[in-house]
Amino acid sequence: GKLIFQEEAYNNLNSTLKSLGSTLNRLSLLRVFVSFRNEYQFDSSDNKGYFSLRLQPQDHKYYLFEVVDEPRGRVIKATTDTTTTPPGSTVTSASIKKERKLRISAEFARRFGDIWVRAGLIENSFGVGTDYDLWGEHLRLSLDAWDFNSEDPEMDHARLKFTGAFSFLKYLFVQAGYDNILNKKVDTFFVGGAIRFEDDDLKYLLGSASLAFK
Repeated sequence: GKLIFQEEAYNNLNSTLKSLGSTLNRLSLLRVFVSFRNEYQFDSSDNKGYFSLRLQPQDHKYYLFEVVDEPRGRVIKATTDTTTTPPGSTVTSASIKKERKLRISAEFARRFGDIWVRAGLIENSFGVGTDYDLWGEHLRLSLDAWDFNSEDPEMDHARLKFTGAFSFLKYLFVQAGYDNILNKKVDTFFVGGAIRFEDDDLKYLLGSASLAFK
């Protein structure tokens, strides 16, 4: 009786149902993509891996989150002074040490016709990118720029990367490109592949989490 006749309880229930309906409506439109990608870099014979989560609430925009296994995650330049014979003569030598590190990307993307424009965090630094879709998104050409003030001693310019990716069999991709175009000491061609699938289970998990915080 209190639930039916008290105006406050009725208003609270009505507000809750409206909020639930709005959340479920947004959830039905949300698309969640998960992908695993690997790139083989010819110059250094390294493999660079990616785990990607793409949340797309509408056809013209999406949010991209990535964890990147970067072979040049940390680069240190060390100098060594060596005294030679006869005494008093010193030779200075330099060496570069690389360490693998995980890096994080978090980007917002918006589409204008066949062109996507992205901006945000790319591998731990601010960056921008663009994608051009051909043949109904079967072929994608991408250009990314980031790490404009790199601490890498072998990188004097921003990191610029061009990628061409071709999709087939719905879930599979092959790709090739040129990384670190502006830094000739560490530039490299690469080839790779990826698998991407749409995950409805993650979509409903995210919807449940959003309801829990209301």
